[in-house]
Amino acid sequence: MPYRAYHLVLGIAGVAAVLLLVILRANVDRQAHTGPRWKQRLLAAGIMLLAAFGLGPACKGGGTPTPTASSNSGGLTADPGTSMRPEAPRPAPRPTGYAATTQWKQIQNTLAEAEAIVAGKKGSHPFDRAGKKQFLSAMQKAQSNADELATKRLLALAEVGLLKVDLAQLRGKVSAYRPTEMIAASCYQKMATPLVADVSLGLLRVRLPLLQKLAAAQRLHPAVVRKVLVRIEKNLKVLETPAAVAALSAARQVEAKKMAGEVRTALAQVRAKIGQPPLSKAGLAGNQSWQQVEAAWKYITPLAAKSSASTTTQRRQADRLMKGALVAVDALVKSQQLTAVEAQLLKAEAAGLQSEMYRSRPADLSVKCYKTKYLEPAQASLGRLSVRLPLLRKMVAAGKVKPPVLARVLPAVRKDLTLLTDASQLQRLRPDEKKKAAALAKKIKAVLQKIEALAQRK
Repeated sequence: MPYRAYHLVLGIAGVAAVLLLVILRANVDRQAHTGPRWKQRLLAAGIMLLAAFGLGPACKGGGTPTPTASSNSGGLTADPGTSMRPEAPRPAPRPTGYAATTQWKQIQNTLAEAEAIVAGKKGSHPFDRAGKKQFLSAMQKAQSNADELATKRLLALAEVGLLKVDLAQLRGKVSAYRPTEMIAASCYQKMATPLVADVSLGLLRVRLPLLQKLAAAQRLHPAVVRKVLVRIEKNLKVLETPAAVAALSAARQVEAKKMAGEVRTALAQVRAKIGQPPLSKAGLAGNQSWQQVEAAWKYITPLAAKSSASTTTQRRQADRLMKGALVAVDALVKSQQLTAVEAQLLKAEAAGLQSEMYRSRPADLSVKCYKTKYLEPAQASLGRLSVRLPLLRKMVAAGKVKPPVLARVLPAVRKDLTLLTDASQLQRLRPDEKKKAAALAKKIKAVLQKIEALAQRK
């Protein structure tokens, strides 16, 4: 028998065998992999021939054929107990309520486009005249859509109100962008930029009543609320930045402080209703000026600890960083982030670090004429603590301490206190210095205990 005819006959016989097994409600796939070799070949040929004609018999008798194919069954499903059956993908949940409306989708798309324009992502000329007119019309339509959602009671009035305020603010900013036809225009005059805190104060003045209504509402839509809170939180951050508020007049500063408190209270209530924690208030550690102080301390501290290992270049860099840090300290005092006493303590510590850094000659200086003024460690500590004691007492009298400041000041104070209580170091002092050191050490210990108590209470 020719080779092709043999396979054809085998295939036809295999089809008959497969159909017989299906009629008997037997598992074809299992039968094709068990038993004598001739039976496996016969059933495999039948399965392949059926698959060539687009037919796939059920592999398990008495069951409903499943369209899942295994790698060796020619379109037949694997046994449902095996891991070869892929899990059917779960359909994504369909949006319901306001989220399913065309009005909400149009509002979302318009807000996203407007925010991209205002953020400068579309360039300085994001549209031509026709495009600008069309987009401003879309923003107007978004406001009408918001009203429609309120009419249908799909959104709360306060939610719609805040959406419309955001749309109006963005519309004003989008309107300020010139179309592409005016790229070459040179007669365009920019208006004077208002104070950032003044702008935030005005925006929050409008939003506060609506935010308070949100706080009193029984039911909120988290997705909508999160969207309208973004700008409120951004403006609140401005009003809680002392440097920004300091640029306002005295009356405006009082109003800004009151506004920030009321907004934060209402904001905490709204965030609690949608399952979010209260908005954290940025402290000294997050301030950019204080980070400049931290960077200078971090750079100079190892140089002061090992003076002989520092190079001339490193010392110049340390002086430059410390100069900028002291300017930052003055700025923090002006913005009321630091007190005058804390600034004095920091400046005294900075002077001590610089003095320690210059104690030995630089590592890259080969001359032997470098003059170093030697002072007994206990004598140096006595002098430093004598200066710091009245400042530490003022800090205690103020009743408030800031952990970031303490972290920069207290390690050096404790180090000096250790030297003043070290018998081997005290032996090198004069009798009058020993007496003074003992009294000073006792006073420093008492002040440190009070400072630590204040820090724990905070």
